[in-house]
Amino acid sequence: MEELEHATDEKEHNELEQRIANESILRFEWVLNERGVNRVLGKDTVLWSVLSADSINKLMKAYKFQLFATDQFYDRLNRLGKDFRYVLKKDMKLYSPKELVLAHKDICELDYTFVKDIFELSYPNKRTAQKTASRLKMELQDRITFSEGLIEELRSLKQLLLSM
Repeated sequence: MEELEHATDEKEHNELEQRIANESILRFEWVLNERGVNRVLGKDTVLWSVLSADSINKLMKAYKFQLFATDQFYDRLNRLGKDFRYVLKKDMKLYSPKELVLAHKDICELDYTFVKDIFELSYPNKRTAQKTASRLKMELQDRITFSEGLIEELRSLKQLLLSM
């Protein structure tokens, strides 16, 4: 029975890795090699000492510190997203949609979702905003490398890390 459960866990793990490799923009790993273990737990660490309660405690503290750093990064990115939306909202009043996208090429390369959101706020009809965003994306794809979903992926990464 244990072997069956282990095989199922391994199969699910492999499917999850494959899905992440195929669909994700962002990849996050916490790999501890021998040097990392020595840094966290001290020199001359052997496997049986890594599995002691004290060592696992130290590793968890190091992991929580890394989680804290990731959380700080996410909060900074969240504030940056609010700033992006503010700037785009102000510029939408001054420029045409095409000029807006060309002027903020760097934001579109980071995450085009910001621009789509501003179009939906600016246009009275949501469908018109979606069509405009889609048309501009097709029209300017040779000049700008558009990406979408990075902010959402960071948000889900944070939720995953906090649920551990």
